[in-house]
Amino acid sequence: SGNSLLKASDRKALERSIQASDLVVVYGDDRTLLEIQKIVPAKTQFIGYGHRVSLGICLKEVLTRKNLLRLARDTASDIWMMDQRGCLSPIVIYLEKGGEVSLLHFSQQVTKHLSRYGRWLTLYDDAVSDFPLSSKGKVIHFQAFGKLEEVYKKLKLVRSSLQSVSLEGK
Repeated sequence: SGNSLLKASDRKALERSIQASDLVVVYGDDRTLLEIQKIVPAKTQFIGYGHRVSLGICLKEVLTRKNLLRLARDTASDIWMMDQRGCLSPIVIYLEKGGEVSLLHFSQQVTKHLSRYGRWLTLYDDAVSDFPLSSKGKVIHFQAFGKLEEVYKKLKLVRSSLQSVSLEGK
């Protein structure tokens, strides 16, 4: 009866609480959901929110000298906000070719802003490649694209895990 706050390491207390619950809601990676679901009684409703990924897209019309510092700072903030441990932290930032600012320069500016939040590995690719299936944190991918269809094709593999898309454009 009521809500409980348990120590994550107290497995027996977790099992007792689950046994006494009418509803179990779990957030976590898919492995965590499967482990918890195994101990939920058949009569108990289970709702699981598993592995999800997010991404950002910057269209060429916003990749201007005028927008560079603000956009780089805001992008870094979006990446850092959950330290890539939450499903709303983008793993990939897709950058449309043809803007006023070089995509590599923009990526470097984001990296510079990210450095205020610790060490990050930033990877830049001149083309759209496969979407990284997971990020272990503090790794961000920048990928250049010419046509949005290139991005859409790569997202088919993660469609069922897609949480959010941040779009910068006009």
